[in-house]
Amino acid sequence: MCDPVTITILTVMAVAGGTKAYGQYQAAKSQSEMYKYQSALALQEVTRRRALAAQEKQAIKDAELANISATQDVASQQAKMLARTAATVSGAQRATVGALGLGGGTTAEDIAVSGFDKATMDQMAVRYNANAKSWMLKEQSKQERWKITEDTKSKAWSLQSEAKQYDYASKWSRYTGKIAVTQTLLETAGSMALVGAGATKPTTGGGVGGGGHAGSSSGSTQTRFVA
Repeated sequence: MCDPVTITILTVMAVAGGTKAYGQYQAAKSQSEMYKYQSALALQEVTRRRALAAQEKQAIKDAELANISATQDVASQQAKMLARTAATVSGAQRATVGALGLGGGTTAEDIAVSGFDKATMDQMAVRYNANAKSWMLKEQSKQERWKITEDTKSKAWSLQSEAKQYDYASKWSRYTGKIAVTQTLLETAGSMALVGAGATKPTTGGGVGGGGHAGSSSGSTQTRFVA
């Protein structure tokens, strides 16, 4: 049986070992949770960037449609104005030709047709320019939206890779923490076993001396009985 001093030593060793193991466990847990938090932040950033990219692309698309609509509206107004002008000029030309007594002749018709053709060509030019500008606006919008999409994909991939690394670091922290705790507990148990074994080991020298003393005492008693 261990003496009180040995019991005290073993108690202190057990408390110290348990405290150290608990500290290692808490440290590993805290580090693991920190890495998990970093991983969650990275994934949240992916979601935020995707949402922001969607808003930016929608704004570009809306601007594209608005600019194309405005361009076509302007072209339509210009074409109508050219048509009215052509009609007015043609009527004036016909009136002038009629007043000069040239009505019904080939020259009058040629003048009217020539004016009409020029007005038609002007309207076609306006439409062509409007369509060309609309196409340019559409392509520019497409390129801008494509760039946003590609940039977002690249950043999302980087952030997702970062999140995976944090997840791995979190698992590794828990793993190394378990190893450290196990090692501490085993070392503490081993040290306590050595101390306990040393305290309970029998001392053979004291037993022999005690036996000799008992024999002497017995002999002494026997001598007194004979006398």
